[in-house]
Amino acid sequence: MTIKQILLVLSASSPAEAASSLAASIAERCGARVEAVCLFHEPEASVADSFAIGREGVGDVLDHLEADIQALTGPARASFDRAIGDRGLSDGWALGDVDTWQNAVSAPSRLVDLIVIAGGKSDRNFQAMTASLVLQAGVPCLVAPASPTATPFHKVALAWNGSRESARALHDGLDLLRAAASVVVVVAAEESTRWVDTVQTDGLIRHLARHGVQAELVHTPVGYGGAGVAILTACEAQGVDLLIAGAYGHSRAAETILGGATQSFLSRATLPVLLSH
Repeated sequence: MTIKQILLVLSASSPAEAASSLAASIAERCGARVEAVCLFHEPEASVADSFAIGREGVGDVLDHLEADIQALTGPARASFDRAIGDRGLSDGWALGDVDTWQNAVSAPSRLVDLIVIAGGKSDRNFQAMTASLVLQAGVPCLVAPASPTATPFHKVALAWNGSRESARALHDGLDLLRAAASVVVVVAAEESTRWVDTVQTDGLIRHLARHGVQAELVHTPVGYGGAGVAILTACEAQGVDLLIAGAYGHSRAAETILGGATQSFLSRATLPVLLSH
């Protein structure tokens, strides 16, 4: 995966420093540029604004609204400027309403190599946007944790269940796997992965080796939290810096409904997760 253009998607209601720094670090190493979109909830009009009359009155309302939006998105913009703008990596800054996020995000997402999304405890609308974007973007999405993360990634994990999505993630993340000092392939042992037997996993290890990646295979038991939690627990135990995984929905007819493991990666991960669909 050659990265020359990054789309950074931020939420005005959540800290933006970690995601901005992560996007900047990748952009510097890859010679890429970063375009940012910050999503916000449009401020509610005041009682006085609701009774505005005439061109001048409406103009005042619009000025107040613009000032409120700038105040809401100001902290995210400051993080973007410090991490990206001041290092000459910026390819633009845009704003969008989180409720109609497609208007601001869909078009630029089609013309980038990587999307970096601010993770952590965002509001529900931003979380729903993240789920939809991961499944619809057509490019890998790197979900940043709430806390700053050091790069380059020294130890990388590949979650593997033999699916189309995990194969897509493998090839999307191949450059990151090659660059890592250590790689582990994590297989969550559950009913749906019983067919991922020794023959296939040995073949996967050989396939990675042919691409210059020496990987260790790790089987992890699945408990009450499901495969996603099991994989994240294994990553923590292994000291992993980055998880690469396939993202999937429960059905093609409802692709905004994420599978259980994918949802766990988005809601519970404390490390960066590169998701491919």
